[in-house]
Amino acid sequence: MRQSIRTISMLLFLLSTSVLVLLNSAKQKRIFILHSYNTDYAWTQQVNAGIRKAIAENANIASNYDVRYYYMNAKNIPFETAEDAQDPTILAKKSIDLYQPDILIAFDDIAQQYVVAPYYLNKPDMRIVFSGVNGDINNYCMTDERKPGQCYNDAQNVQGTLERIPVASVVEVIRLLKGRNKSLHGNHTRVHFLQDASATAKQDAEYLASVERKPDWKEVEFSRSPIIETFSEWQEYVAAITKDNADFLLVDGYRKLKLEKPEDTIDGMRLYADPADVADWTERNASVPIIGLNGFSSEDGFMLSVGVSPYELGRRAYRQAAQPESDDGANTTTEKIGVSHQYLVAVNACSLARRGVTLPNILEVFARTTDQYYTRAKGCQH
Repeated sequence: MRQSIRTISMLLFLLSTSVLVLLNSAKQKRIFILHSYNTDYAWTQQVNAGIRKAIAENANIASNYDVRYYYMNAKNIPFETAEDAQDPTILAKKSIDLYQPDILIAFDDIAQQYVVAPYYLNKPDMRIVFSGVNGDINNYCMTDERKPGQCYNDAQNVQGTLERIPVASVVEVIRLLKGRNKSLHGNHTRVHFLQDASATAKQDAEYLASVERKPDWKEVEFSRSPIIETFSEWQEYVAAITKDNADFLLVDGYRKLKLEKPEDTIDGMRLYADPADVADWTERNASVPIIGLNGFSSEDGFMLSVGVSPYELGRRAYRQAAQPESDDGANTTTEKIGVSHQYLVAVNACSLARRGVTLPNILEVFARTTDQYYTRAKGCQH
């Protein structure tokens, strides 16, 4: 009799446990995080660090979400044409459809252009949170016709954060550098923006040159390079720049500089120049100081960088996704489309020393405090 009671008790316990697990699974919402790039990219690493921070901050509701990640690897494979994007898009879409998420978080423009906008705008029972978008959200639409209600700016299930270069902060950093270094003095300042063939560089160049940004540049004269396709073309172009036509170079896109003769790597063939090689060559050969427009540019080897914080973009995107919903399934946040406001300053001490530029103390403290102070660069030790 006792054995029977014990067996029945165990069966009841297992049954109740199974029911609780099933109920919890039914309550869990699924979050699919779609990255345009891969984890070998410092930007993506820092975005993910921000996501992990947001998950920890929302620990009381973290168990209500099941999170999956997917990486489109757009920095390592060609993505210049729709044909290039076809296979990566199909694979990403299959993964999303198989998982059937309640919330789709998508980072950077590649993911929006090829996956999210064509297939998931206004999709019932799915919310979209975008982040790190450099382009015009009016261009991300369900179809090329761009009908009302079918683009990011007015779709029903979309919210997110635009990534915009902090021009006023770049100008302020230049002012601080000039105040600290006599060799950089001068009433007039000319900055020249270098761009590779990536979509991000093109979008950023248009943003920096737009009429709306003219007040931000103030006394600074802005110009930009043509699109530079290969590393050898980049070298030729940079070598031709002198102090007579520029005071500072701005670098943003340099990870899509093609090698004319692809190099053998462990993974097969390297199609693009190693970013650390680009930074090393450019720092050694440019006649004027260089400022990167992404924090990871100084990790690659550029002397100083001012850029949007990817950490904060990741943190903010997850927090938006995890916000409670109203009874009709709509997100309760009052902000539909926001703009990145937090930026970081990154420093490469070795490249600064090699160029003979003294850094204002406030910038060094900022970089060290945010763990963006680097002491090594390729071909250089400090």
